Amino acid sequence: MTPTGAFGARDQTGTRLCDSRGPLRGLYQLTRRSPDLTPARTAGLTRCTVALLLFMQGGRLVYNASVWGPTLNEPAHLASGVVSLLTGRHDYFCVNPPLPRMVAAVPAVFMGCHISLPDPTPPPAAREEFPLGTRFVADNRDRFRTYLILGRACCVPFVLLGGWVAYRWSRTLWDSELAGLIAVFFWCMDPNICGHGSLTTPDCASASLCLATMYCFWRWSESCDWAHTAALGTLLGLALLSKLTAVLLVPTVGILWIGSRHCRGVGSEPEPTFERSRASGRHFLAALLLAGLVLNAGYSFDRTCTSVRPEQFSSSRIAHLHDSPLWSGTALAGFSDVPLPLPAMYVMGFDTQAHYFETSDLQSYLLGEWRGKGWWYYYVFGWLVKMPHGLQLLAAISFSGWLWLLATGARDAPFLTPHVFWTVLLFPIAVFVCVSLETSVNEHVRYVLPAYVFLFVLAGGAGVVLRKILERRFGSKRIARRCAILVVAIAAIHTSCSSLQAVGSELSYFNEGSGGSRQGFRYLLGSNYDWGQDNLLVEEESASLPDDASFYYWLVAGCDATDLGIPGEPLRFERPCTVRELHTMAAYSTSDVFFISRNHYEQLKASRQLNHRMFVRSTRQLNVLGASIVVLTGVGGNDADRPRSGRK
Repeated sequence: MTPTGAFGARDQTGTRLCDSRGPLRGLYQLTRRSPDLTPARTAGLTRCTVALLLFMQGGRLVYNASVWGPTLNEPAHLASGVVSLLTGRHDYFCVNPPLPRMVAAVPAVFMGCHISLPDPTPPPAAREEFPLGTRFVADNRDRFRTYLILGRACCVPFVLLGGWVAYRWSRTLWDSELAGLIAVFFWCMDPNICGHGSLTTPDCASASLCLATMYCFWRWSESCDWAHTAALGTLLGLALLSKLTAVLLVPTVGILWIGSRHCRGVGSEPEPTFERSRASGRHFLAALLLAGLVLNAGYSFDRTCTSVRPEQFSSSRIAHLHDSPLWSGTALAGFSDVPLPLPAMYVMGFDTQAHYFETSDLQSYLLGEWRGKGWWYYYVFGWLVKMPHGLQLLAAISFSGWLWLLATGARDAPFLTPHVFWTVLLFPIAVFVCVSLETSVNEHVRYVLPAYVFLFVLAGGAGVVLRKILERRFGSKRIARRCAILVVAIAAIHTSCSSLQAVGSELSYFNEGSGGSRQGFRYLLGSNYDWGQDNLLVEEESASLPDDASFYYWLVAGCDATDLGIPGEPLRFERPCTVRELHTMAAYSTSDVFFISRNHYEQLKASRQLNHRMFVRSTRQLNVLGASIVVLTGVGGNDADRPRSGRK
């Protein structure tokens, strides 16, 4: 009788799908095959491997969630999510839709957290969510870390969903089980995904939902049935509820639908008829209506279908719209009183975000330079230094090879059509271009994470594309297959080694070409390096220092450090001081210990204020906690040129 267990099933020839010699032999057999569709006897092993990879990634995310301190935005996100669940109000943190933070806030609400709200409710442009987060931590000091860990754990399924979609899309797109396995392997090993996926912030959740939406659209464009229509509308609505960047999905799917003009299997059916085009239009409209319904339901239908006039906005870009010739004096002016089928706070979120970009005094940092206006190539450079080299290699091979095959007229595979090419790449290109054009604040490479995740789908097909190119070039399938396997294996081994070295410090990850995590601050700061994740290490480090030591800190935190159990006093520079005041100050003692985040320390080193510059000269580095907190001590002595400027 043929066994049917997961590791005992046999095919019709009696060959064991996964024998007692373990999965390594099965993986070896998998690589011996062509990168095209693998035999049925390896499909079960592939699925088991995918499940194992996702399980291991989930454990890694939960580990990070339990050991990292709250990052700068997390207290505000968690508190705003609690407000949304308890009151149905979404005024706080309206620059991000409420879905991820509401999911993260579920444990805190069920455990009976306390939150105090100001009365009356401040306007969205005031950005009162950060004081709200500070008060939330103070009111729940004893249990906040529990709320935070459980909230982070609740967001882990978003990341696992993205990994599963990357596997499914790559496997189907490239017609290869091995391609799907490559995609999910790089997803699970990627430090950027594991870093932001361990937090309650919406970046990774939105990226996963955007990837799932575009995958569902691709499947819908092939079948155009009501099941895929319902899935597309639901996923599009959930993506819109995760981050404002996801609004680019709407014009993207619209352009792709118009370009395809019908729903058909790629290269398998004739040109569309009028009836097929009309049916496609009905399905597409139904998907958009369902997405709008999901979006409004996520906002509890708060002020849905209310008219919003341009003069109500805080952003000068939008508020001046009604005075422009494009608006006033034209037919567009009549649309000011037309109710929008969208939640009011969703619309105001765009205004608040634009107002923040216009009025923010944050300094952008790149390659040691601080300035008020950013760089258009900021995110390009960010990918160059923060993306693992293995992923860079495979994504570059797949993208360039795919373009070359299309340009040379190759049509011997389902993915070799312009429609499929743009279905995969139009949305990430749109995100990357739109975000790069906004140079007001260059602080977070995570802003382009919704575009980043599509690289895993590309990377999954690198072996398939490379093999086809080499076959056309040299005419030998054996050489092409072995070269493709070798390149993919080198990239996978390098990425896994690089990723495992970064366990616990994924947010500070920089690839080896940029010098690694210890040198990353020379290139980028902000959430790319130091976002407060290592703050809890200060408490552990201070316990190992002498009892007579005096502690001072200046950390990146979304709450008071004392509420996190960090000892000492905050280091303050209240105002610039004169040269005469400098010479009247005492020198730092060797018993003075300073814990300063790398963000603030680099600002001090670049500052031209006398008290800042003298502070740097009057201290020396003792240690680095994690990768982002610098431990300093005074140089000692009574020289007048070593002032206690930190207490001025």
